[in-house]
Amino acid sequence: MEYDARQDVYICKNQKQLKVTGIRKSKSKTGYVSEKTLYSCEDCKECLFKTSCIKGNNSKIPMEERSKHLEVSKLFQ
Repeated sequence: MEYDARQDVYICKNQKQLKVTGIRKSKSKTGYVSEKTLYSCEDCKECLFKTSCIKGNNSKIPMEERSKHLEVSKLFQ
């Protein structure tokens, strides 16, 4: 996926934008706090690349209803 730093969005193969939907902070056992930026696709319906883009066959949500989500640690990118 391409990243557009100016808009802070990822662009998928189908030219759809994955926009920021939130930030997740987690704390390890040693006390280190990591921060990940959460991105979600605007619309994955009828996407030709959906089965190769979205991983995880164990989801209870049917593939037709799923959309791409991404977690990125900008510190370690």
